[in-house]
Amino acid sequence: KTFRIPVYNYYGLTETAGICIGMKPGHESDPQSIGVVLDGCGIRIEDANGLLPPDGQAGELFVFTPSLMSGYYGDPARTAEAVREGWYVTGDLAKRAPNGDVFILGRRGDAIKDARGELLHPAEVERVIETHPLVAEAGVCGVIGKAGEEYLAAGIVPSKRVEDEESFLHEIRSLVLARLGPTRMPRQFRLLEKLPRGTNSKINRRELAEKIAK
Repeated sequence: KTFRIPVYNYYGLTETAGICIGMKPGHESDPQSIGVVLDGCGIRIEDANGLLPPDGQAGELFVFTPSLMSGYYGDPARTAEAVREGWYVTGDLAKRAPNGDVFILGRRGDAIKDARGELLHPAEVERVIETHPLVAEAGVCGVIGKAGEEYLAAGIVPSKRVEDEESFLHEIRSLVLARLGPTRMPRQFRLLEKLPRGTNSKINRRELAEKIAK
């Protein structure tokens, strides 16, 4: 806003040697998305059974691009795992809207399976919680319950002192319920001073789970 310069989300990897998905000027993309597939590239989203789910449902993101790497140096086994018939296996979970917008939901390894067998994506819930004006950042993780079941839990760093924690969390729950429905509602919330992060600045979900479970 200060410099009146537009900022566009995009998606690309070292292995793709460039941008594959991005926001195009003139295309009305959802600001939470990473944009649409760019010319010359292609994507497909596969569910756990290798099938292509309908728009709006999550799956693993595969990317095709003419600039895809030839392989990992000296590691043919890893190359064979990452590249399948010219498609790069990103390890990212994504969904595509009917208008073509692509949304990243998180990493495949971060997803948890609830008691109903449904995959829950922490990053999807984090983005919704962080839309609340009093939330500086949020971290969502899986916590193991007493019966051995895994459920979602959320750590929240408020942007300022929260005077009424009960009312604040009620607003957060209402927000998640309205945006994502009851199945993606974290069972447990905890206010934190900061989120545990690794050296790469990514949320350490294992440590976060330990903090919440205390």
